[in-house]
Amino acid sequence: MLEVLEVLEVLEVLEVLDEDGNDLEHLEHLEHLEHLEPSPLMSLYDSVVHVQKVHGTHRRATLPTGQTIDFGVHGPIAAHFRLQEEPMPLPVDYIVASTAG
Repeated sequence: MLEVLEVLEVLEVLEVLDEDGNDLEHLEHLEHLEHLEPSPLMSLYDSVVHVQKVHGTHRRATLPTGQTIDFGVHGPIAAHFRLQEEPMPLPVDYIVASTAG
């Protein structure tokens, strides 16, 4: 079975890009996970999504299909943090929409 820390390291496959599109993290540090044997708990598919900070809380994600989505904050979250930015869907809004359909 995978150790909790190993699972967290596998989740780091998400590549984060800066405002200019330059990689901020690389995957080389995950090479030590090659020794892991497949188990029922391991993923059949690993999604690699590039996330770019546009400005403030506005982020742009490029999905494996090449489509881009923009997300940020709105509603009670924006009010709680007193943010005066353009309302944009929260990441959780996309999760709810994708699982509801």
